[in-house]
Amino acid sequence: MTRKDYQKLAGAIQRNTQPFMMHRPTVIYKSALLQDLCTILKEDNPNFNAEKFIEACCDPKNEAEKNQMLIVTDWLGDTA
Repeated sequence: MTRKDYQKLAGAIQRNTQPFMMHRPTVIYKSALLQDLCTILKEDNPNFNAEKFIEACCDPKNEAEKNQMLIVTDWLGDTA
């Protein structure tokens, strides 16, 4: 992967991350993030299979998981 690839991935995370209740915790909207990542990966590889990727990112026993928000606290160890 190149620096440009990492920047695209960071942008996808940034676009789909929002503070929840002021500063902490942080919320990542999983379905939106997965769709954004699929767009980036499809641009890189026209044969990329988004459905398989999304299935691999989610618990097969929990169909609703694809639409959940992920609440992330202190993800860089920053408690300030």
